[in-house]
Amino acid sequence: MNKKIGIIGVGNVGATLAYTLAIKNVAKEIVLIDIDRNKTTSNCYDIQDASPNTNIYVGDYSDLLDADIIVNCTGSCKILFDKDRMSEFTVSKKMAQEIINNLNQIKYKGVLLNVANPNEQVSKLFFDGLKYTKKVYGTGTALDTARAQTISKDSNCYVVGVHENSDIVIKNNNDQNLKEKVVKRMREICSYKGCTNFGISNVTANIIDSILNNKNEVHCISMYNSEKEKFESYLSVVGKEVKKHG
Repeated sequence: MNKKIGIIGVGNVGATLAYTLAIKNVAKEIVLIDIDRNKTTSNCYDIQDASPNTNIYVGDYSDLLDADIIVNCTGSCKILFDKDRMSEFTVSKKMAQEIINNLNQIKYKGVLLNVANPNEQVSKLFFDGLKYTKKVYGTGTALDTARAQTISKDSNCYVVGVHENSDIVIKNNNDQNLKEKVVKRMREICSYKGCTNFGISNVTANIIDSILNNKNEVHCISMYNSEKEKFESYLSVVGKEVKKHG
């Protein structure tokens, strides 16, 4: 692998992910794509100042053909708190379709990792729409798992199901209130600061690292279930190939 990463959408999450990948020295090359090129260039310069040895630059879709992994970080962080994550779908769907069209034009054949929400539904859009690759995954409940482990101080528990949804299932922990605490934590973060960017960027960087270096680490990510014909989040072994654990 070239260890080349493309990030589409360089807002709060995309910029923080780029910084995290650079500081952790996960990628050798990072391409940033966003409609606001001026702000993206500013973020690029800022990250270069923090990590001068990282080859990071503002590009376009033609620069993504040989990327090992493309990460979709587009979307809106404006959540209607009286509804669930599906309130974002109208915005995310439009952005995803534009990305799909551009990636099909360059015949992209690498890995597509979706961060946008609602995660499982947007990941399915990419899976159905991309013509030249079906290596499509979502960050899914990786962040929910990180939150559950932080709150419970239990590194063995994990979350499956649907990201940031009241129907998440927490495994290996007996705290009956933990699910409620995880959902509450997400809403507090978003309502007070308007987005989540540090936690999701860290878990996404860890997933990328596991794929690029074939570490076969265990992460909770969303992947396609052919029997149900939809994406769900599972405990998975993540390397060059991604497989459901157990």
